[in-house]
This record gives sequence, structure tokens and C-alpha cells, in this order.
Amino acid sequence: MWPRLTLDEWAPTQTTLHRWTQMVGKTRLALAPMQNHWWQVVLYVTERGLTTSPIPYDGRTFDISFDFTGHKLIARTSDGWWPGTVGSPVAEPAFYAYSYPEPAGCDVAPVRPDGAYYHPVMHEWILTYESVRTSPDPEGALLEFFQSTYEAAADLAKWPRAALERPASWKPPPSSRT
Repeated sequence: MWPRLTLDEWAPTQTTLHRWTQMVGKTRLALAPMQNHWWQVVLYVTERGLTTSPIPYDGRTFDISFDFTGHKLIARTSDGWWPGTVGSPVAEPAFYAYSYPEPAGCDVAPVRPDGAYYHPVMHEWILTYESVRTSPDPEGALLEFFQSTYEAAADLAKWPRAALERPASWKPPPSSRT
């Protein structure tokens, strides 16, 4: 037997979801390059709800996911930024890094700078925004976090680092200067 589906029982949910998808769609419309038939504003079905594809912004990207199972709207950036979600394991703004598949030892690998840590529930290394903001060198602290987490993941997973990394003598080509 099929369940009854009456609009009045779920109208508040429908209205909220409609408004949120409109906001995400308008954001994509404003930021993503135009594509034929407005394909740049499409939302894609996932195992938990809906998501965007990466949206370009200020030299990086971000995506937005509707997690219907967890009752959350999640925004993620391509450079490891998490705005925080009340009630989640990381409820404050933070930068994150992870290795997948996760090699053994991530939970005890030393990472920098002070304040960076491994979160056992999230299976990610975390550096809070507040730690970066209050650092004497915020950009340096963030770079140190990403470099140290990369090194930890690469070493633990036994990646061929020499084949993946640029030599120390590498210099960007003149054409990369703006």
C-alpha cells in the first residue's frame, strides 16, 4: 500500500526546501560560468540528498550539499575550509585535511602548528579558524598545517613523494607572474 501524500502535512518542509534550493541556485547562477540550457545551476542527486558541482569563486571553488538524512546544509571549499555546524563534531569554523583511504597512524601523526589535531570522529586533521586568526603569521600557520598534514598522509600511505613533488630548485615560470 502506498502512503498518503498530502501537501498540507509537509507544506512547511516543501516551502523551506524550495527557498533553500532557490538561494543555492541563484548563487550558482551568479558565480558559475554560463552553460547551455542553464546546466550550471543544476542540483545533483546524492545518496543523502542533493549537491552542486564545484562553484568557482575568487580563485578557488566551493560546493553546497543538502543532507536530507542529517538535516543539514553543508558548504565546503576546495582549500579545506569548514564553516562549522552547530551540533556537529566540529561546531566551529576550521580548516581540515584528510587522507583517503586513511592509512594507519593518522590519529597519532604529528602535525603543525600548535593547535592542530586529529579528530577521531571526523577522521580528519583540524585547525580551528581561531588558531589561524590569532597566530602571529596566519598565512604561515595555514601553510604549515597543510604541508604537515600532506607529509603525514604521504609518509603513512607510502606515497612515492619524489615522483609527486617538485624539486627544491623548482621556480615558477615567468608567465605565472601577474
